[in-house]
Amino acid sequence: MSAASDLVWGSGFPITGGDVPVKNTSGSALTAGQLVKLDTSNPISASQPFMGIVLTSAVADFPFGFLVENIPIAGTGRCRIEGIAVGIAVGAITVGTIVGASAATSGDVVAYTATDPSVGQICNTTTAAADPALVRMAVSRNA
Repeated sequence: MSAASDLVWGSGFPITGGDVPVKNTSGSALTAGQLVKLDTSNPISASQPFMGIVLTSAVADFPFGFLVENIPIAGTGRCRIEGIAVGIAVGAITVGTIVGASAATSGDVVAYTATDPSVGQICNTTTAAADPALVRMAVSRNA
């Protein structure tokens, strides 16, 4: 995904939402569409003006948002924290399903389980791993 993730696939219809600046503190390059969480070891501070983020990697991870652009190691970029976002599906997911972080593929979304945090509701049907997942964001702890 790229800046084109700001539009619904080829329609020209803009995906709107709240984007915030973040810093990649994960030690690996991050890709647009990946689901991230706050890095509690690297909070925003006087010496770090951006929130540190890392990939979600477990179903119990509390999601912060979806990356809107690729972010290199130690680089900064935009993260969508509200509105409609384009994520990455771990596999087949039916439209209307509530989704959360995947344990199988860091940064991807999967149908959530009732006791784990969720990030929102999927607005399209995905059929395979790495399919774009249009998500109406409504982050919830659910525990």
